Amino acid sequence: MKNNHRVKGRILDKDDKPFQGLVVVAKGAGRTEYEVRDSNVIKLADRITPVSLKKDYELGKSKTDENGLYKILYSPNQYKNFLNENPDIWVVIKDTLDVTELFITDKYPDVSETIKKIDDISIHRNWAEGWFVTLGGSEKSRFTKNNHLEILIDNQVELESLVESINKSKSYVYLTQIEFDPDFVATFTSDNFDEVNPKDILVDVLQKAALSS
Repeated sequence: MKNNHRVKGRILDKDDKPFQGLVVVAKGAGRTEYEVRDSNVIKLADRITPVSLKKDYELGKSKTDENGLYKILYSPNQYKNFLNENPDIWVVIKDTLDVTELFITDKYPDVSETIKKIDDISIHRNWAEGWFVTLGGSEKSRFTKNNHLEILIDNQVELESLVESINKSKSYVYLTQIEFDPDFVATFTSDNFDEVNPKDILVDVLQKAALSS
């Protein structure tokens, strides 16, 4: 225990009331190592190699107590590299299920102190204690990052956008709570109000995307 370093701090809501039970993860890496591993070249290589090149920068984790305090112990060996750089350290706040990221601090550069005190972190209570989306299960649904959200009215424009998104997909198509008939016509052409010609059957569009992936 003598060789362990620690990261500590406190998490409060906007009314300065403490959060209890939130998962707190300390991450750290030498700046050079992080910049290399986070480069576009490594990200591209990681997509095509069978073994992931990504590194988990986690130093340790803990949970907040009744006062919103957390303390994370870690060994310096967890971030040491051939350049012998001190780590840039950042903290990730997650929900009580250790699933959803609620907040990520900026990086604290070149941390050399044995005990690193993180500034108080303030987040909205509803972010941490809002209703969980479980779809009937005991755990939250899978969350992804860097997504684009567009609200569409349920009509021809929405369906044309849906078909276009499926046709442009490069790796995966995720369907969430969607139900339709096997012969459902998603898009159509029309010369006049009396004649409608089917263009895209949604099942066919999905099957084509599956075969081309």
